[in-house]
Amino acid sequence: MSLSDEAPGADLIEFERAISMPVASVGLTTAALAEALKVAHINLDDKEAVAGLSLLSTLGMITADAGAFRVPTPRPLLLRITRYLDGAATSITHGANLPDGLDDTRRQHFADILAQDADGIRALANIDDGDTPTLWRTPNPR
Repeated sequence: MSLSDEAPGADLIEFERAISMPVASVGLTTAALAEALKVAHINLDDKEAVAGLSLLSTLGMITADAGAFRVPTPRPLLLRITRYLDGAATSITHGANLPDGLDDTRRQHFADILAQDADGIRALANIDDGDTPTLWRTPNPR
C-alpha cells in the first residue's frame, strides 16, 4: 500500500464507494477512531485530533447516506483510518499518555486492540471479491 492509495486531497464524500461495510464493521471502526482520538487529545496533539475528527465526520456522513445494513464506503477513507489507528497504537507503545480510565498495566493491550482494529479495517479495504467480511474481533466480549 502506498500513500497514493489514500487519495490525498480527494473529497472522500464524493469518492467512489466501492467497499460494502456491514453496519457492525462501521460500529467497530467508529469506536476505534474514538479511542484513537482520545490518544491524540490526551497528548495535546491538535493536528492529529483534527485529522481524526475529520475521518470520523466523513465516516458518519457516509453512514448517514446508507439506507440499509451495508454502508458503501470509499477505500481511501478506510486506508486513512488504518494509518490513523496504527499511529495511535505506535504512540501508545512508545509511551504516550493513556486516556483516563486506563492504567499502565493495560498499555500494550490497548495498543494491540488499536492495531488489531487497523488490521481488520485494512483487510476490509482490500477485499476484491465482493464477499462479506467477517468482523475482526468481538465488539463487546463478555
